Parts: sequence; C-alpha cells; structure tokens
Amino acid sequence: MSTTLKQLAQIQPTVTTPTTLYSPASSGITAVIRTICVCNTGTTTSKVSIYHESPSTGSPDGTHAIVYQRAIAPGSTLTFEFLIAIGSNTDLISVQADAANQVTFTAYGAEQT
Repeated sequence: MSTTLKQLAQIQPTVTTPTTLYSPASSGITAVIRTICVCNTGTTTSKVSIYHESPSTGSPDGTHAIVYQRAIAPGSTLTFEFLIAIGSNTDLISVQADAANQVTFTAYGAEQT
C-alpha cells in the first residue's frame, strides 16, 4: 500500500446548495482529511458549512454538519483541522456557502491505495 500526502480537492461552489468537495475516486482508496481551508474571495461576508456523510445519503443537512453556518469575512481565510477517515467511495465531504462563486474550499490530507 502507498500513502500520498496531497491537496485532495478544491472547489468554489457555483450554487448555494451542498456540493461535494471530496470522495475517493474508487472503492480501493481510503483517505484522511487533515485540513480544510476556506477562503472568501468575495466582497461580502458569507456563511459556510462543511458536512461529512458516511455513507452518503445524497442530501447532507444539519445532522451531517461538522462546521455549520460559520461566518467568514471578505478577504479572510478560515482553517479547520480534522482527522476524518474516509473509508470508501460512498463516504464524502460536502461544502456549502450562502453566496455562489465567492468562497473557495480546499482539502488537504492523505490517500492510501
């Protein structure tokens, strides 16, 4: 087995509904999410949420929240430290911002194949 530390995913959602940030590409891959950085590149304060579904239900909500409606000022970055095991391609991390095209989410961690 091989373990690779890397940027696992990055997205700036174009909608205000939950959007998948990371899920392993295949069932043979496991991962650990260590850090998620959230950067508000817009000009207004935004509220952000991060969800962990294990296994995915297809519709994350408050019961899956690991960060919920946290305010982030324009031009600011929030860093969240985690130790989240993603055991299969049915597990996922979703993100949400209340303003489209304004907040970038980046996940860092390790994948094992």
